[in-house]
Amino acid sequence: MLGALLKAAKTLDIRTRKERKAKNKGVRNGVLGEIGIAVLEVLFDLVDLATGRLEPAVSTIAERAGYSYSAVHNALDRLRARSESC
Repeated sequence: MLGALLKAAKTLDIRTRKERKAKNKGVRNGVLGEIGIAVLEVLFDLVDLATGRLEPAVSTIAERAGYSYSAVHNALDRLRARSESC
């Protein structure tokens, strides 16, 4: 199931990247962005599937994803906003 969710997220990002590029030539990311996808992968690795618990610190996610705290925080905001609009 997590694999299907990750694939859907990547597909969404690719589609929205193309849409955004058509409007603004300098755009490099879709609605989730490269960092958002990396953060999602880390979250999927950390979730306890037996209990559903997922409570990592932002600094833990940042360390595992290889991005700065602020970049991960912004990516989490994008992921949260996108999940609320679904």
